[in-house]
Amino acid sequence: FFFQAGGGIRDYAVTGVQTCALPIFPRRTAQSMTSSPELQLFSSCPDAIGGQPDEYFRRVLDAARWAEQAGHKAFLIHSGNQLSDPWAVAQMVMHETTRIAPIVTVQPLYSHPYAVAKKVATLAMRYGRAPHLNLAAGAYRADLLSLGDSTPHDKRYARLVEFGTVVQQLLRSADPVVFDGNFYRLHKPAALAPPPAPPTRRPSGRARTELP
Repeated sequence: FFFQAGGGIRDYAVTGVQTCALPIFPRRTAQSMTSSPELQLFSSCPDAIGGQPDEYFRRVLDAARWAEQAGHKAFLIHSGNQLSDPWAVAQMVMHETTRIAPIVTVQPLYSHPYAVAKKVATLAMRYGRAPHLNLAAGAYRADLLSLGDSTPHDKRYARLVEFGTVVQQLLRSADPVVFDGNFYRLHKPAALAPPPAPPTRRPSGRARTELP
């Protein structure tokens, strides 16, 4: 499960549960201290491992429609070497729904932060709502090694924080971004159209470091 507070969503368990309840704590005011927190429900997308492709995509869209009809706010889509591309699944979900927002799991190994920011901006422009981001430092170690990534554990999380910071700057800045980090360097790439609302981003799993 995970919850969203003023500083962003924090994850306190392994992701992938079918439904997540997220109490959202507003800024503390005299009124808010006497009122109950708002409860929001997030759902999790079925994973495709084996089986028939048509059946899998039908299950995904059925789950997304049911979640939206039940009032869920977002739909977590996992990422991994054995899974379907989460961005393709996210676009399917957004095309078949009107309110629910996909939470796309992204990993630095799979995409450059500029590519991720461009996908967010493009989907938001097309559907009028931005997908959220679930930032994952990696997957199973065997999956990482199969793609030539032997980055040590702590450096993967440091890379993840930098990755998320770059994505955030690209989506919030109206001007070309300059960034000089340990893992990523950008020098004024073309500015992106900002989404209608900035996407929520959170580190996945038991990260030792958190995004600012």
